[in-house]
Amino acid sequence: MSARQINEHIGRAVRVARSRANLTLDAAGAKCGFSASVLSRLERGLQFWTVADLRIVVDRLGVPACEVGLVDEDGLGEAVTSPEKVGHDDTMRRRVLLYRSAAFLGAALIPATPVDQILHQMPKVEAPRLPNLAVRIQAAEEQLRAMHVPLLQRALAQLLPTAHAAYKSASTTTAAEAAELLARTYIVAAQVLYRSSKDASAAVAADRAVRYASEGHDPVTAAEAGRIVGIVLRRLADPTAIEVLTRTADSLIEHTGLAAPAPSATYANILCTAAYTAASQDDYNSAWEYFRVAAAAHQPAAAMSTADLAVYRISIARAAGDYGATLAHARAIDPATIPTQHAQGRYWQDIALASWNKADVPTTIHALEQLNEVASQQLLDRPWAHQLVEDILHTTTGGRSTSIRAIKSRQKVARSD
Repeated sequence: MSARQINEHIGRAVRVARSRANLTLDAAGAKCGFSASVLSRLERGLQFWTVADLRIVVDRLGVPACEVGLVDEDGLGEAVTSPEKVGHDDTMRRRVLLYRSAAFLGAALIPATPVDQILHQMPKVEAPRLPNLAVRIQAAEEQLRAMHVPLLQRALAQLLPTAHAAYKSASTTTAAEAAELLARTYIVAAQVLYRSSKDASAAVAADRAVRYASEGHDPVTAAEAGRIVGIVLRRLADPTAIEVLTRTADSLIEHTGLAAPAPSATYANILCTAAYTAASQDDYNSAWEYFRVAAAAHQPAAAMSTADLAVYRISIARAAGDYGATLAHARAIDPATIPTQHAQGRYWQDIALASWNKADVPTTIHALEQLNEVASQQLLDRPWAHQLVEDILHTTTGGRSTSIRAIKSRQKVARSD
């Protein structure tokens, strides 16, 4: 769902509330400090709402706050992220806020998972000790790298309420640490959600990650939260994704100077994400410039390996539609050297898509078989995978492939669940 569609939904909600209150455009505008023409444009989605506008119509026209994203959906009565905490300009705050509303609009379209449900109704649990919570979050991060998405769906249903309880009960001296741990939990949740094609719910989780990271003292966690927001915006086809990513990268330089391996690796990862995003938006010159800067900043001993960087090069070439270069870059590295199952999955995904576009059905099938081995959840959750498998089955070679038919059967089961 685009930002404009969400903006139009908010306009309709305001118009309904105004009609219920028997207010004309002139009367409602007077109550809110708008002219009738401005309010009309806002209601029709011809002008974007600002955070300040939304708060005014909620307060003065009785518009339900949840309809315009002004209520934190966890049911704990917390305010939404303040402009001071987010650290972006009003355009970014508005867009993130609008995508909160997308979670409500999209909720009925895709079956809910345990994480979706927790985002909107956070149960109260006993607060853990922070060291114990940190161990559990680190285990979740490792499961994410290993692509254990179904396990994480269940684990996060317990971990998110636990991290919230720790945040709520933190003392003044431990508040920043608790906020950072909660931000890391939401970073994991957002990635699990968008990797499961739950982009609207991922937007909610990413927004909260930014919010709580801003209360901590770790600029690397804050930067990773910003990177996740950029990914979600890209997936929602929002053109501001690049702006968010580049500003996040600039902020990380400002706060760390990239003097240590961790911020250096995060900076390279952000710019690689920006490069892929630019390629997805057909801005190929910017894509390769972002990648060049990322490669220059990359430290081989850091958390982001040389193989990770090589996988990004493959993905950028594929997003740019240069399928020959995609396959050439892929042949240049040994997939066994790729450190995480997620990156291995992306490697085989790019080979499959590039090979299909080169009309090489056998290589496409081989790549999907390898993807099924290292990151099978991608074949179950991603729309592109369902479409590609369906297309392959309509070819002579693909129709005879027992492995592709087996994947198709698993996809049908996953959809029915």
